[in-house]
This record gives sequence, C-alpha cells and structure tokens, in this order.
Amino acid sequence: MPFHPDGEFTRRFAVATGTFPAPGYLGWIQLESESDTAKTYVLYFEPPDAPVAGTADEFEFKERYSSADTRTLFIHDSAGVHEH
Repeated sequence: MPFHPDGEFTRRFAVATGTFPAPGYLGWIQLESESDTAKTYVLYFEPPDAPVAGTADEFEFKERYSSADTRTLFIHDSAGVHEH
C-alpha cells in the first residue's frame, strides 16, 4: 500500500491509499508514536460485524502535518514497518 508525504505550502499530508481486504471493512491511519527524529503511523482495518456482499472499496486516508516537520515517517501496516 503506498503511503507517502504529499502537500503544498505549509501543510503536508501523509497519505495511505489502497483497497480494503474485503467488502464492508472500515479503516484509518493513526499516529502510534513520535520522537524528536521520527513519527510512526499505523494503518488499521476493522472487519464488518457480518459478511458483506460485493467488492472491496478503495481507500485514501490523510493525516496532516507541518511542512516544517522534517522527522522521518514510518508506516506500520500488515506487511511490516516502512520508512518514508
């Protein structure tokens, strides 16, 4: 799943895009931890309470941060932790 900083002027966004694992899933990105040198976000998925027919939806989640923030971004998803 691509996750990349993107933006303009004084605002930037960490953006996660992809396709949910199955129909009816919900998801979000959330800041897990931060230090003076790094910020780590987690990509979460929540399955539906009951099976849902159809096809899985695509998603795009954004988390805004300052363009002055030069810390390294780490993304934790189902494939592991990725540096960006």
